[in-house]
Amino acid sequence: MKVLGLNAQRILASGTGMFSPIAMDAVKEQMNELRARNLELVGVGGHDSSDEVIAMFNDTFGDAYRHVRVGERIAVGPPE
Repeated sequence: MKVLGLNAQRILASGTGMFSPIAMDAVKEQMNELRARNLELVGVGGHDSSDEVIAMFNDTFGDAYRHVRVGERIAVGPPE
């Protein structure tokens, strides 16, 4: 989401305020830690991150990645 040419979502989605944007090096480091765990399921929501980071998770984790949406049920475990 761009506002006045700025990636507002990336600036505001860090959880630490608009003056502490997401550092891509930290995102990559955390993604590498998650990848090393061979997770079967990884979910990220738009409220938690930027479009850029969501795309990186999708590219990195492929079929194991799920985009989490507000109000969507998340079931963890064997199918019912």
